Amino acid sequence: MKGTVNYYVEALQTNVMNRLVTNETTSLQDTYEQLWNEIEQAEEHLQAMYKENLTKAYTIVRNAMTFVERDEVIV
Repeated sequence: MKGTVNYYVEALQTNVMNRLVTNETTSLQDTYEQLWNEIEQAEEHLQAMYKENLTKAYTIVRNAMTFVERDEVIV
């Protein structure tokens, strides 16, 4: 479902996986910013929740990529 943490985790992970098989140079940060800009187009009452969920998803994916344990959070 669009706007959930899981939705954004999947979108970010898809970007990471696509980078492994294509010559695309879109970074995880670029994808985060693109999704952030898409959220800006959403209904105003949903934007805060979507942005919070995107930020959580970004942290999950980045930590997974850097092998950080769940209790150790890189900020």
